[in-house]
Amino acid sequence: MEKSMLTISAFGMMGMCLSLILRQYNKEMAMMISIVSSILMMLFLLDHIRSFLEMIASYLNRIQGGNLYISILIKILLTAYTADLTAQLCRDAGETSIASKIELAGKIIICLIASPVIVSVLETISGLLLT
Repeated sequence: MEKSMLTISAFGMMGMCLSLILRQYNKEMAMMISIVSSILMMLFLLDHIRSFLEMIASYLNRIQGGNLYISILIKILLTAYTADLTAQLCRDAGETSIASKIELAGKIIICLIASPVIVSVLETISGLLLT
């Protein structure tokens, strides 16, 4: 795991240095290098994310209704990471207004995805209060 972080950090530093050098000559190319570097670093992390989700899935498979929670958890994590990565890329490009709208959309979508869990919790609470 530590090697992974060192690899990602080194790759990020190389992307940053290359972007800073190119920014003097061609701002568009520097922006593209920044975006490609960010995407490649996230792709490098996919294996670690997969192992984390498998660990959570093995735990949730042992409880009743765990499959519902697994799919919701995966959707929420993917939505959060996608929204954050996209918003950061927009900020890097100087588009803070678009970045904030992407973050807002991500939060709203996460609430919608989580609504079955929220309903389940509310039903459990009301069942406890009525007994």
